[in-house]
This record gives sequence, structure tokens and C-alpha cells, in this order.
Amino acid sequence: ATVGMGVPDLFPSIVPRELMLSRLYNMQFGDIPCGLKALSVLPWEGWLQIVAAIGVIELFVLRQRDSRDMPGDYGLGYFGLRDKGRHERSLL
Repeated sequence: ATVGMGVPDLFPSIVPRELMLSRLYNMQFGDIPCGLKALSVLPWEGWLQIVAAIGVIELFVLRQRDSRDMPGDYGLGYFGLRDKGRHERSLL
């Protein structure tokens, strides 16, 4: 959240403001203000897409495969590197 708040203000040349966010509402990325004002500007269809994407990630992607694993261990490792110990289960 901090990066999302700071990058548009500090580096305006990086943010693609002319790209279309919604053709139906004729809205570009530059039309969305920074901060909490963006909550009221985004159409309800955009919020629906955000909630649906989070739901798919929670239900299908980041699932705990084995109930014996530690809570929150999704088998992805740290930064994509899998470094589980061979005898981790015997310690439990």
C-alpha cells in the first residue's frame, strides 16, 4: 500500500496515465486519484473484479495442501525457493 501511494506522486512518468481503465465509463488510469479518494471513483464492476480475484486466489491458489503443515505454509517457499528440511515432520 505504501508503494502504491508513493510511486504515482514521486515518479509520474512511470505510471501509464493514458491507458484505458474502463471503456464503458471512458475512464483512464490518470482519472483515478491517489489515496482514499480512489475508493469513491472506481466503478462497482471494478470492485467486483477485485473481490473475485482475491476469492479465486484464496480458494484455489493459496490452499494449504497438507493439514499437518504449519498454518500459512502453502508449499511455495520463501520468494519461490523451496527449502523445507527433510526431517521437518518428525519434529512435530
